[in-house]
Amino acid sequence: MRPSRPFLPLAALALAACMASCSSVGQAAASLRITVMSYNVDNLFDAEDSGLEYPEFSVSEGKWDEARYRSRLERLAEVVRAAAPDTKGPDVACLVEVENRRVLEELRRGQLASSGYARSVLVPAPGQAVNCGILTRLPLLGLKAHGIDSRGNQGRYVLEASLDAGGRRLTVFLCHWKSKLGGAEATEPERACAAALVARRAAEILAADPAAEVLVCGDFNEEPSEFAKIGGAYPTALMPAGPGLAGGAAAAPGAACLLVTDSPAGAGRAEDGSPILYSPWSISDGWSYMLEGRRERIDGFLLSAGLLDGEGLSFESFGPLDGDFLLDSSGVPLPYNARTGAGYSDHLPIVLTLSRASACP
Repeated sequence: MRPSRPFLPLAALALAACMASCSSVGQAAASLRITVMSYNVDNLFDAEDSGLEYPEFSVSEGKWDEARYRSRLERLAEVVRAAAPDTKGPDVACLVEVENRRVLEELRRGQLASSGYARSVLVPAPGQAVNCGILTRLPLLGLKAHGIDSRGNQGRYVLEASLDAGGRRLTVFLCHWKSKLGGAEATEPERACAAALVARRAAEILAADPAAEVLVCGDFNEEPSEFAKIGGAYPTALMPAGPGLAGGAAAAPGAACLLVTDSPAGAGRAEDGSPILYSPWSISDGWSYMLEGRRERIDGFLLSAGLLDGEGLSFESFGPLDGDFLLDSSGVPLPYNARTGAGYSDHLPIVLTLSRASACP
């Protein structure tokens, strides 16, 4: 098993029309804070058959149509706005399980038109029904889509987006790693392959600039504490950094993982240069997903030391959006039901706030 080399690099984009403006509605440059949301939206398909959509979203079979699609966009827009009410949505909305860029564009230009998103970003992976996409107010400096090849299985792309956050370069990796369907241990190599790819790219960025501001987010389909949860039975994609763990996990031949810490002071780089990223779940008693009655933290943010050093962009707060409208009477997330049009997602959104050292003059 090995992570593939990144491919589909897109040229750095000079997007003058997307530059933040202090006078624009909801623009990040007018604020001392930048909000980022990560949200698995639970299979968002348009109203055209592509051949890849899941059966319950088939237009030709009468199970899905334009009206239900538009209603779905309205419901998603409601969640996005609720994640940052003061600015009608977070500055960067990282969305998982979106069919294509057309969906993002229609959401941006339609239901979220007043939220001031300058651009949508999505690169579809071949053969994948759903993809990762980003809505952003921040100018896009560059974009790469990294392919995953684990034991011949072509997975979803990992998006690497470089954003101009008020003169600071913020690199965001958006992930949707392999689920545990088929068994946690049996599917771990595919998650580990994706984690190794992110770790390698983050290591390259941090080698060039140890203070680089790097943010990894998405649906990892495992928790930061996964290794401890399974009693250390086998290596996991997210491995704890610490004495006897960081060096061994990172340096062992063929090892594939991303090192995480629950302490801001522990973020940085291991002796071999592997990044050690901080998980802010350590300061929250919340959760993002429920499986068979168990609350799980499989959606997350992982922060480089550059976001914790008090310079430039700095971590300020984190937590799930767990408003009553997203939950049923027993406190379980309301998954979207294609037949009835009710519900939102089986995941809760998570929201991160970064503060900036300076704002627009």
